[in-house]
Amino acid sequence: MCCLVLCQHIEVLPLMEKQRRLEHILRSQDQGSKIIIFCSTKKMCDQLARNLTRQFGAAAIHGDKSQAERDHVLSQFRTGRSPVLVATDVAARGLDIKDIRLLILTFIIIFSYSGAHKI
Repeated sequence: MCCLVLCQHIEVLPLMEKQRRLEHILRSQDQGSKIIIFCSTKKMCDQLARNLTRQFGAAAIHGDKSQAERDHVLSQFRTGRSPVLVATDVAARGLDIKDIRLLILTFIIIFSYSGAHKI
């Protein structure tokens, strides 16, 4: 099944405001909604997932994780135990996950084509 409606909303924020705005957006979603947040670096991915884990059930996935860790995180995300997946864009390529409610990019895509696989 394909997405019937795709809405894009762009906000350019100072670094200090991003965390607060992100938390506000996450709180506005229905409980259990599957959300993917893309980060530009592995370090940022881990840090953001740590900050969001307690309140939103976030888990991180990126290239420095072992295959077993990646499989575990994806399983937790698919079943809804960790409804927020924080990922680097490279780690998320090729994922086939249904029912994604929201996709958030924490960085600006330089070339319009590079983000096409995320939608």
